[in-house]
Amino acid sequence: MNSSNVLHGCMALILQAMIGVVTLNAWYGFFLAAGLFWGREHDQKQHNIAKQKGCTVKDLEWYEGANMFAWHQDSVMDFAVPFVATLVVAIVCSIIA
Repeated sequence: MNSSNVLHGCMALILQAMIGVVTLNAWYGFFLAAGLFWGREHDQKQHNIAKQKGCTVKDLEWYEGANMFAWHQDSVMDFAVPFVATLVVAIVCSIIA
């Protein structure tokens, strides 16, 4: 784990808290944060694939960046840390409420 993983986790928790305060539902924040960070890593992988193939992202299929098994370990952690952190908060808030 590195500092970007922790930073992404903190940003996801802040986003979850902001959405949770407005909607009074931590699950909305979880889904937004998880989707945001998955989309970010998907986009980065698509750009890397396009660079390797010598084409643009528009020339790729939408699913080419979605293969998490082809992501670098840091990219997986940049998604997994916010996912797990916000999931834990959503579960705890559900139990408490």
